[in-house]
Amino acid sequence: MRQSLENVRAHVEQSVKGDIPTLRLRSGVELPLLGLGTWGFGGREARDPSNDDTRDIRAIQRALEHGITHIDTAEAYAGGYAEELIGKALVGIPRERLVIGSKVHDAHLAYHSILGAAQASIDRLGCEYLDLYMLHGPSAQVGLAESFSALNELHSRGRIKSVGLSNFPLEKVREAEALSLAPLDFVQLHYNLSVREIVETGLLEYCQKAQIAVVAWRPLEKGKFSPEQVAFLKPLTDKYGCTVSQLAIAWLLRQEGVATIFQTRNEDHLRENLSALNIQIEDGDYCALRDQFPGTLSRSYSRPLS
Repeated sequence: MRQSLENVRAHVEQSVKGDIPTLRLRSGVELPLLGLGTWGFGGREARDPSNDDTRDIRAIQRALEHGITHIDTAEAYAGGYAEELIGKALVGIPRERLVIGSKVHDAHLAYHSILGAAQASIDRLGCEYLDLYMLHGPSAQVGLAESFSALNELHSRGRIKSVGLSNFPLEKVREAEALSLAPLDFVQLHYNLSVREIVETGLLEYCQKAQIAVVAWRPLEKGKFSPEQVAFLKPLTDKYGCTVSQLAIAWLLRQEGVATIFQTRNEDHLRENLSALNIQIEDGDYCALRDQFPGTLSRSYSRPLS
């Protein structure tokens, strides 16, 4: 473990020299274009006692060794245990080199609940503050005004550096922007070559004009592109000498103000995804993927935005 941590430190130092480009958020936080998601680490909705914790910790450390510094999680992931595993994986890593983000569950959006949830996430992560903190989804019971009174307080205390949302529709993003005393910096959304809801609703365009970063989750749609879609991509993967996964990530990152997070425990997949940073899609090919990609969905089926 000692040698592993030394390797991680060396690679984290290297990453701040430009391995992974960043988006500069309005708060000043530098958000890497690629980050590691941790859904499923430690379990799913609750901690899985049979989970291979060592495997998950090593997967996080391996991502750091390859230059990943943005780690995304949520209090809902494995009932908070994913945050504990991340905390263990990050022991000894200089805090200032990391961008750590977490989400407050949509059942905890009342004022005092958010204050307690944020502190609990910080404690589990062992990180003193959160670079990114977001509401995991809208609540029918608690108004955004109450939630943002807590987020504003956390930001003023320095407990969170950047305020955001996850899985919110356009009208709620507008409302949140008016309520946030700090810049509303980012929105995490289900977006990829197949799922285009945020384009159809105008949310992507709104965020780009307002300089709100879009962090696309599930960029590869779990690798479930249809045979028709894969066939459409083949001439371009041949042209750029890349895989379908690399092309899908490169297409996202070609867009203004868009970053992405992906989940993997496999080092080969990690390397493959990171190599997407080397692909420069030409304008014509980008437009073809945007306008002609077959079988796109105008609604996210995973977590509806409306």
